[in-house]
Amino acid sequence: MATTPLASTYFDFYPAPHHKRARLLDQSRGGQASKWLRWMRTNVLMPLNKIPVVSSSLVPPWIELPGDVTANILQRLGAEEVLRSAQAVCTTCWKVSKDPLLWRVIDFSNPRQGLFNDEYNAMCRCAVDRSQGQLVDLTIQYFGDNALMDYVANRSPSLTRLKLGTCVFISGYCAKRTVAKLRQLEELHLTLRPWIGAVQIQDIGYSCPLLKSFSCNGLKCKLRRYEDIIHNDRFRNAYALAISKSMPNLKNV
Repeated sequence: MATTPLASTYFDFYPAPHHKRARLLDQSRGGQASKWLRWMRTNVLMPLNKIPVVSSSLVPPWIELPGDVTANILQRLGAEEVLRSAQAVCTTCWKVSKDPLLWRVIDFSNPRQGLFNDEYNAMCRCAVDRSQGQLVDLTIQYFGDNALMDYVANRSPSLTRLKLGTCVFISGYCAKRTVAKLRQLEELHLTLRPWIGAVQIQDIGYSCPLLKSFSCNGLKCKLRRYEDIIHNDRFRNAYALAISKSMPNLKNV
């Protein structure tokens, strides 16, 4: 499935020369990089003036790694680091990064993502495209909008777990509409706008008969007056009733 033009702007692969590979690996080290990548940066990608002259027939050691080992390394780095840098380290990494199995679990939960909403929307679309419909677990925090959720729902028929954390640009109505397309959901966690109503929660429950774990939190605010507390209790009771009616198979709430 082709990526959107915006996604391609950020994540097209190019054959990286040695000095750029070193920079890309530096970026990986700054995040959640593995010990293997730190070792490779120190012992393999030495400064250019220290690289010995060797036969051109020698193969860089990371290219000789088995595909499953490379996949394990990329999986531990996470979706963001793979798309930003690790996929461009070598041809092997690029080929493995295109494997749909690598994208069955996608986790975007870096707090700084909220500062670059459009960029992370494009990155998430690219990751969903690479899953080729095999995505089963998706976490989005601090970014996202209604259009992104429609994009995910239309391309992820196998999704069983969805977490939307502090997604202030995704409306409750959109959540209801998109979740209705995800009939295989077993786990759903929402932190959206304050007003995702009890009726919407009930509709979500009826749309997802396999749901076993559910949580929903609006944006928190302090209740100063007694009248506000009573009013809030009524809302909670309405939500509890909606959950009990529409989600009979819940084990965690």
